[in-house]
Amino acid sequence: MNPSETYVSQSTAGYGIAAVVAIILNTLLTVAKESYPPLLAAMKSLAHHWMVHGVVIVLTFFVLGYILSKQPFARRMNGVTLAWWLTIATVLGGVGLVVFFLTA
Repeated sequence: MNPSETYVSQSTAGYGIAAVVAIILNTLLTVAKESYPPLLAAMKSLAHHWMVHGVVIVLTFFVLGYILSKQPFARRMNGVTLAWWLTIATVLGGVGLVVFFLTA
């Protein structure tokens, strides 16, 4: 069996892409709230800013995953491609946070 011909289920594809988006959003939201005090203050006014941050990311993951699982592209998502997207997003998100906090 050729790994490039290994397709994942629609749910796996949808929630996998949602995880990629959530990883990148997590990095961007962290940089935004640490760089823009009014955003941090708004988040603190609702609850502890990390709790609000977590809720935003988790909701994004579940809502986007549900929506993307119903899309036609999800029927033909290759498992190797999805793994690469997840790996790239994780590495870029991690490097982005490290660079931001080392330079901030």
